[in-house]
Amino acid sequence: MDTDGFEEWYGREHARLVNTLFLVAGTVDAAREATDEAFARAAARWPRVRAMDSPSAWTYRVALNVLRKTARRRSREMDLAATTAGTTAA
Repeated sequence: MDTDGFEEWYGREHARLVNTLFLVAGTVDAAREATDEAFARAAARWPRVRAMDSPSAWTYRVALNVLRKTARRRSREMDLAATTAGTTAA
């Protein structure tokens, strides 16, 4: 992996993204999980991400998408659990 500038950028942006996502997610754990996933994806694509006009904006978008996907999955799991509980109680 070409890490030229990644560590410095990560150091500047990581806490800021966690704090922003906390406001959206409502929990520090969810914010950290989405942030870590977004930065892992950025690291894997760093040469391309670094060349973007705003690597931070790309990472924020990825993190928000991770939060949304996680929320949808949890919602479906809760719906399934409720449905399953309703059918076993009958």
